[in-house]
Amino acid sequence: REMFAQIDASLTAGLQQQINSTSEVAKVSDLLEQASQLTETLRVEITEGQRKLLAIAADERSRALKQQSGLQSHTGDGSGMMGTSLEQLEAKLDPTIELKGLVEARKYEEAYNKVLSLGDVETVVW
Repeated sequence: REMFAQIDASLTAGLQQQINSTSEVAKVSDLLEQASQLTETLRVEITEGQRKLLAIAADERSRALKQQSGLQSHTGDGSGMMGTSLEQLEAKLDPTIELKGLVEARKYEEAYNKVLSLGDVETVVW
């Protein structure tokens, strides 16, 4: 009887471990499924974002070409419009150009406030 009780206890403990192991595998499987769904959602959103960015870029290019052709008809060539447009775009993307202009105009306080509002240590050090 005592041996039977020991065998029964061992089998019960082994089965319990197996059940626990199976539930952990199920949990891991659920987590993998959730991660897969999240990955798919992110892939779709990134694709949609890229599509929107390409559409915006195409619209901007089309608008710039229309403006350039309109300027060409008035001045004979579109070089003036494109130069200004590129300079304006570069100034928007590179804050150091505006900061350099403020420093050259001796507007130190305005330049200081502008660089601090950017929150970019590299630009502050510049």
